[in-house]
Amino acid sequence: VPPLPSVDDCIIGTYNNRPIQINELYMNYKTRKSSPIVLFKGLFVLIEQPKNIETTIIISNKNYKYKTKKLPKINVNDQEIDYHYNISGLNPDSDYNYLTPELFEKLKKLIEMNVNAAICFHQNMIYIGIITDKNMFEIPFEKPITNIFIYKDIIKQLSTVFSIIDCT
Repeated sequence: VPPLPSVDDCIIGTYNNRPIQINELYMNYKTRKSSPIVLFKGLFVLIEQPKNIETTIIISNKNYKYKTKKLPKINVNDQEIDYHYNISGLNPDSDYNYLTPELFEKLKKLIEMNVNAAICFHQNMIYIGIITDKNMFEIPFEKPITNIFIYKDIIKQLSTVFSIIDCT
C-alpha cells in the first residue's frame, strides 16, 4: 500500500508575485510486521519558478533522509557545499548554469540555521522539503487575537520558510 500524506496545515498564496503552497505534511509507511515508519514530517513547499528550466536538480542537506540514486552526482568545487550537501542533476554539464555563487551563499546560511532541507528544481516548479519535529503555524485560540506577541513564532517560522525560498 503506497503511503498517503496527511496535511495538518496548508497555506496558499503568493510570494514575490509567484504562486506558493506551504503544507505541514506527515507521511508514514505502514507495514504489517512493525509500527509505521515515518517517511517525512515537516513542511513541503511548492512554488513556481520565474522561468522554466530544462533539467531536474536536487539539492539535499546530507542530514536529510532523502537520497537519490537515479540522477548523477554533481560536485561543485566548493568545499563547504560539497561537504554539507548532496547535489544531483539530470544534465550535470548544463546544471552548473543554475548552481550559482548566490545560491551557494544562501545554502551556507541554511547550514548556519541548522535547517535540514531538500530543494528540487523541476521544469517550472521548485519543491522544498524541510524536516521539522515542530507542529508549525499553530494559533493559540485561548489568547486574545489582538495580542501580537502570540504570532511571533508563526512569523519566525514563515520567515525561515521564506529565507529558504529566497535561496532559489
